[in-house]
This record gives sequence, C-alpha cells and structure tokens, in this order.
Amino acid sequence: MKKQSISSTSFLSAMALALIMGGTSIASAQTYGMITVGPGMPVQNLTGMSGGPGQEMAASMYGSTCRGYISGTPQHILNVTQAGMVNIAVTSTDSGDTTLVVIGPGGTFCNDDSNGFNPGLNQMLAPGAYSVWVGSYGSGTTHPYNIQMSAAGGIPGQMGQVAGPHGLSTSNIPEDPMGQITLAAGFMPDPQVRSGIAGGPVAAGSIPNNYGGNCRGYTQAQPDHVMVTTTPFSYMRVHVQANGDPTLIIQDPNGSFWCNDDENGLLPAISGPWDAGTWRIWVGSYSSTTQIPYSIMFTEYQQ
Repeated sequence: MKKQSISSTSFLSAMALALIMGGTSIASAQTYGMITVGPGMPVQNLTGMSGGPGQEMAASMYGSTCRGYISGTPQHILNVTQAGMVNIAVTSTDSGDTTLVVIGPGGTFCNDDSNGFNPGLNQMLAPGAYSVWVGSYGSGTTHPYNIQMSAAGGIPGQMGQVAGPHGLSTSNIPEDPMGQITLAAGFMPDPQVRSGIAGGPVAAGSIPNNYGGNCRGYTQAQPDHVMVTTTPFSYMRVHVQANGDPTLIIQDPNGSFWCNDDENGLLPAISGPWDAGTWRIWVGSYSSTTQIPYSIMFTEYQQ
C-alpha cells in the first residue's frame, strides 16, 4: 500500500495530537467528535455526513488504494491508547456508497467496500492520534452515516446493533487483517488458510449448539473470520490447527450457532453442506486464561 510522505503524515499527526491536548488549530476538523479506543473500552459510536461539499478532495491524493472524495478536514480524530487491532465500521444510513481514509502514526489506511457499499478496517495500529475521513464514492455527493470503532477486546453492549446474542458481535468486519474470505464451490487454491490468536473474555458456554448441548471456550466478541459463500457447498470442512486446546464457533446466515471442541484430538472441525450466505467464525480457547496462535483451513477435500 502506498503511504503518505513522512512529512505530510507527521504534520497530520501533530495537528491531531494538538487537538487532543487542548489546542484549537484544527477544531473545525472535529466535525462530529473524537473517539478514544483501547483494550477494555466500550465500542464507540458516532454519526456524521460523508464527503466534503464545497471543499472536497480526491482521496487518491493519499494513495492509490484510497477512493472517493473527502473533506478538507477529517470528520473524526481517533485516539489509540495502546497498540493493537482496531476495528472501524461505517454504515451509510441512506444506503449510499461511502469510503474510508485513516492516517496517523501507523501509516495510511483506506477502504471502500468491506461490507457491501460500506467501508471498514480491521487494522493493527500503533498508539497515537489518527485523522479519520468518511468520504463519498461519487463527487459532489453526501451520505449520512454511523461509524463504530473498538479495540480488540472492546466491551460489547453499548449499541444494540453491535452487541449480538450471548455477547458476540453481529459485525461482518472480522479481526482477520486480510478481511472477509469469499468462497464459491470449486475454489482454488484448496485449502484456503487464515490465522489468528484464539481466546478472549466472552464465554461461549451459554450459546446453544445446534449439534446438541452448548458451545465451549472463550473468545473475542468480534468474529475472528467472516466467510461469504457465494454458492452452496455440498461439502466443505473448516478445521483449526494449533498447539493447545482451541474451540470453534460458527454462526450461520440464519443466526444459528454450530460449535465443535475436540473433533480431532484437541482440535476442532466442522464439516458438511453449507448454504450460500455470510458466516461468522470465532476461534476460542478452552481455557479463559490462555490465548493460542492458530491456523484455520477451508477445504472441499473430504478426509
């Protein structure tokens, strides 16, 4: 990804830091408010209007991956208190096509269509102040939006549309920095492989398992992975490889949960037919005090 020059990035970061420390030089940039995120902090929610009528700039000035048109000043300042994964989700409330630009100490990050026409980021960010623009894909257009930001391990439940059943998030923006995984029957290469860290503060023991009983383990609220199947599958196997005792929780497009703990020794797997749709996937740790590096594999090959 092309990054902004060091001098420009430093300038923007310095302006944002000045605002947080009480300066007034870019008070107008704080159009809709400052958001602070960090481990254990509640999910933050603000609203605004995308684009930059009368002062718009092409977002591509910040890099080839940046799209749409943004205002001359950022709508929000994001203050990251501790290095870690930060989730940002924008939802246009009029079904418009919005874009996202985030610039700060960790670099420049842009997204257009993470979830339909809505942008989002799931990014490891260094501590500090970040300028956040919500743009419009089309020049001269504006769209009302909601923006939600949280750090990995953020506390769910502050907003109804974020807190899902049993403390798990209903977001379709995964912790996985590679974003959603989209699969159709016959996908190649097979297997598809992603990775992450299993474990977290949310207990899965109260979630009814469609295989019988309840789910197991502890996980983050945000899905570790989001799989979009564009065709039905007569068979697919999703399995986890790790040194430890991970668990697997999958929510199907209808909202039901399918869970497994020890399909292969201490390793979980779920296999069978899959409908077309969006599947949220959490990889948990059996122990509430243990976090486990893992790989998760998606394959049509039967064992």
